Amino acid sequence: EKDIFPTKIDREVLNFKTGEKYVMLGTKAMFFDKNDIKKIVEISSGENNREMLFKDRLEGRPYTENDAKGFINYINEGWQNNSNFVFVIRKENHEIVGFIEVINSNLDDSEVGYQADGGNGGFMTNALVEIEKISKDAGFKKLHAYVRTDNQKSEAVLLRAGFKKLNEQKIKYEKVL
Repeated sequence: EKDIFPTKIDREVLNFKTGEKYVMLGTKAMFFDKNDIKKIVEISSGENNREMLFKDRLEGRPYTENDAKGFINYINEGWQNNSNFVFVIRKENHEIVGFIEVINSNLDDSEVGYQADGGNGGFMTNALVEIEKISKDAGFKKLHAYVRTDNQKSEAVLLRAGFKKLNEQKIKYEKVL
């Protein structure tokens, strides 16, 4: 089976607020150290991410290091199995500031999702635009995302990246590539 994405992707992502250059990495052999595990816990425990992504899934319990290790396994298995593709966004000092994912391998219409460190805003729109380019080059025809009605930050990322709102109830956005 042919890989959907190249074996290793390494793209620069600019933080439009600070001018800092981040790197967005995607690869079949992603390595994470103990500091990364702590940072994943910190990002996933942040108020917005916890409320939007994990509150229901974790049934109210805190996001733990074991959850972070499970996420790392999910990242690596997705790339290995060509089924989902999480890209890690890091500062120049190697610190993780966020994630952006092509959630499935459906070339006709795949979902994207993302989460960022609450203290490092200003880069996700640029990361999403890079994912659009990479996905288009890989043969994807359309990307969509779901956003909760109370998540204005995420909605703004999608709108700045050129996604259009499809529906008030489901809050689905899409972009034809």
